Amino acid sequence: MTHLVAYLAVDLAEGNTFSGYACLAYSYALTARSKYTKHPRKSALNFTESGIQKEKSAAPMTVENIYELIQRSGYGFIETIPDAITETFSLASSLENIESLTVIHTLKYLEGLTDLAFGEGRHEWVKNGGVLPKRAKPIESPEKWKAIVELHDQLVERNVRVSFVKEDVDPENYAQTLCKTMAAIGSNSARTLNEAPFNVNDVAPVVLRSCLAYPEFKESYDTKDLIYYFKDLFFSSDPTVQDDNFCMLASAKDDHEVGKRNFTSNYSCIHGHIPPLIHRLKTFFRSEPRYQVMTCSVRLTEFENRDLLRLAEVVPLTDMLRSTSTGSESRYKLVGGKLDLLQENTMGYPFVREIMMMMDFMETIEAESQEHTKIKDVTDVFVKEGKLVLDNAETHKDFSHLASELGIKMTQNFIAHTGFDYPSYLALKKIEADIQSVFFIMSKTHDSNFMSFHTKFVLPDRVLYSTSVRNKYLVRHF
Repeated sequence: MTHLVAYLAVDLAEGNTFSGYACLAYSYALTARSKYTKHPRKSALNFTESGIQKEKSAAPMTVENIYELIQRSGYGFIETIPDAITETFSLASSLENIESLTVIHTLKYLEGLTDLAFGEGRHEWVKNGGVLPKRAKPIESPEKWKAIVELHDQLVERNVRVSFVKEDVDPENYAQTLCKTMAAIGSNSARTLNEAPFNVNDVAPVVLRSCLAYPEFKESYDTKDLIYYFKDLFFSSDPTVQDDNFCMLASAKDDHEVGKRNFTSNYSCIHGHIPPLIHRLKTFFRSEPRYQVMTCSVRLTEFENRDLLRLAEVVPLTDMLRSTSTGSESRYKLVGGKLDLLQENTMGYPFVREIMMMMDFMETIEAESQEHTKIKDVTDVFVKEGKLVLDNAETHKDFSHLASELGIKMTQNFIAHTGFDYPSYLALKKIEADIQSVFFIMSKTHDSNFMSFHTKFVLPDRVLYSTSVRNKYLVRHF
């Protein structure tokens, strides 16, 4: 027999006119041994008969499917609540051999109301107009509630146990917070559509409807691309720029030092495969009206929230993004995000021109004569048999012996720092099985004794260049 646990949330858009609602649910069966009960991303949380929580299920169970629903509504908060319940009941009705439905919510409006709508006197209550508990007035949208009672009766006729559980609002409650974010995406979608030249009620309400078996659900959290291990991605607002297979990345120890040429920043560029979401973000932001070409950036750290990354990959960006623009400056924030995701960079950030100079230097230096450029294959230093050799605790490594092998005499040790001279440990760990070869490329300027150094990682579908700053080392002989 199948059991269904469903989180329900409704969100009101700004202006108190439009709403959105969401249902985050999972089905399970009681089995001899537990299977698929751990949340694939939040390993401390378990799927249980009473919700997603730290405590394990009281009885052995196997999670079957995870359901995600986001819908927009052209109605207010109260009028949208019965729509959310209707969708949840409809989902339960579609399941064969369903034995129980548990609806978890934080809606004060439903306090006492569910006892009337689903209790023994529900038919009389509906017939009399559905007077609200503790209020001498009828419910909003009585016809919707009448239909809900009928759906409830159909479930009861199939011997399905239906229960509503009200939780207190808790920002630390993972499932509750995620469902609320999903509902906010729905309300943001309704608000955005109303700003378009048509009414939100004239458009199909579904933003997302998904059903994934647990293995597929788990796999959906494993798609985090190498790019998302960097802090910022820079691009030009010019829509004619051909950068479908190219992107510029930067990371800095201090956000105020983002992209600046110092010893705590990392510049990287990728040639080859770029995630589709990145293309969609650039296209979206480039469509903003501007009087001049601007340097723009994507704050990739916003996707450290893996749930937001999953949603952004399947939900239209117009529904996921909320404008935080001030004056003539364009900015957008993810619904449920903490900081601006898309922004136009001002004088506090480097211009694309300066970053392009660094990237162009890394890519063209290999063509220089051997008098000024030396290349060393260091694949074994980084990976062996598809596994990363580097230790997570290592902040830096001394490669002085490699410089000596190339005949380079330096005035200091050849120290390279993880996360600055080459990508972070986590970024490299993500691609360890795909690394085909790694090269150190060292080059000396024509008119001084300063040496630059950068790394080149070759993968099946792309090449990653990475460096910290030019002219970082002083050499006596090259």
